[in-house]
Amino acid sequence: LAALPASFAQRNRVYTSLDEVVCPDSVFELNLKRAGLREFPVRILEFRNLEKLDMSRNKMIKLPVEINCLKNLIYLNLNHNRLDSVPKELGQLEKLETLILSRNRILELPAELGELCNLKELRLLSNGIISLPENFRKLDKTLKILDLRANPQTYEQQEQIKSVLPSVEIKMTYVCNCQ
Repeated sequence: LAALPASFAQRNRVYTSLDEVVCPDSVFELNLKRAGLREFPVRILEFRNLEKLDMSRNKMIKLPVEINCLKNLIYLNLNHNRLDSVPKELGQLEKLETLILSRNRILELPAELGELCNLKELRLLSNGIISLPENFRKLDKTLKILDLRANPQTYEQQEQIKSVLPSVEIKMTYVCNCQ
């Protein structure tokens, strides 16, 4: 077998530390899971070719609005942090297909996330979300999975969410409409 070109190996490398990065343009996948981060490292914003970013199981409380410069991002995992909000600029990441915001402290989502025209999977498990912005109707064409389990919706709120996204597989902790 012929050796793979260096560009192939470089493109398929998963970086697990910012210290490993010599050339920001060579980073396509970055895994900073359990890195003890309390803040979003602004250096990541230089990684213009970044496609996959896993920053799960850290202690971050906010994301920079400049996250919108990561235009090639396809996968973003921010599971298990301390985020209480999401910047509206996240809605400008047009290539984003998977967004994982589970196990944070998020109460509301910005309507701009409804502009994520390629979003297929949105995981919001265990936050404080009771409703979705009306603009999320736009996601009904592309979104395949919406995970809203362990959020404090009432039966009526769950029905409203289902009416916004009738074609989407929605996972919820169902509430009985018993009297």
